[in-house]
Amino acid sequence: MKNPISPLKPPTLREAIHVTASLKGFLGRKSDGESGTQTLWLGIQRLDDITDTWKIFNNNMLSPPL
Repeated sequence: MKNPISPLKPPTLREAIHVTASLKGFLGRKSDGESGTQTLWLGIQRLDDITDTWKIFNNNMLSPPL
């Protein structure tokens, strides 16, 4: 985790799209232009996998052992 503290100001929609697309390889260089729908969709799927994994580990850490 780079910075566990939430920012005071939420990201713009463009910044959120770039971060999501970067999960599947979008580099965001000046000459790249905007990410495509397929890259964004694959980034959303990856984000879904990441959140599912976080939920599994978080619930296991908070639950007392049986």
